Amino acid sequence: MHHLIRDTKGATATEFGLLVGLFILFLFGIIDAGRFAWTMNEAQKASQAGVRHAVVTDFVANGLDDYNFLDDGFFGGDAIPAAGSTPVTCINSGCGAAANVGGVVVPVTFDGTAFNGILARARRSFPALEADQLEVSYLHVGLGYAGDPNGSDIAPLVTVRITGVQFQPMILLGLSITLPDVDASMTMEDGRGSASYSA
Repeated sequence: MHHLIRDTKGATATEFGLLVGLFILFLFGIIDAGRFAWTMNEAQKASQAGVRHAVVTDFVANGLDDYNFLDDGFFGGDAIPAAGSTPVTCINSGCGAAANVGGVVVPVTFDGTAFNGILARARRSFPALEADQLEVSYLHVGLGYAGDPNGSDIAPLVTVRITGVQFQPMILLGLSITLPDVDASMTMEDGRGSASYSA
C-alpha cells in the first residue's frame, strides 16, 4: 500500500486530465468572443452600408418622396415644421399606413424594390442577414421646404436598423443569444434612383 501512495508514474496524465477540460473551455471561449465581435462588426457595417444606399436611392416609404405640401396650406419655400413628426418604419412586409410630418398625415405605400436594394447592399457586408432582420425608418427633422421643384419636399432622417440576429456560441451547445440591435442614420440626399456607389 505504501508503494502505491508514493508511485508518481501517472501524475502527469492525471494533471493533464484535470486541466484539459478547463483549457478547452477557455480556448472555445476566446474563439466565441472573437466570433461575437466579428458578427457585431458585420451587422454594424451592414447598417452603415444600408443607410448610405437608402439616402441616395428611392424611398421605401412611397408617398414621402412626392407628397405636395402646397396642398396643405403651405406656400412655396415655407419650411415644414418638425414638431409633431413621427417616424414611419418599413419592414420586409410593408410600411406603416401613414407618416406624421409636422402635423400633416402623409399616406405611404411600400416600395419592395427599394427595400430589396437596401437589403442587397447590406448583405455585401453581412451575408447572413435575413430580410425580416432589416428595418428602414424615415423621420422628418425639419429639413426641406414646400414646393421643392428638385425632389422631395422633405429630407428625412433615414435609419437602417438590424435587429433579431441570433449568435450561437460553441460553448453553449446549441443555445443561441440574440445580439443587440444595431443601426445607422443619415439625412436623405436625393432619394431618387436604384443604385449607389458606396463602398
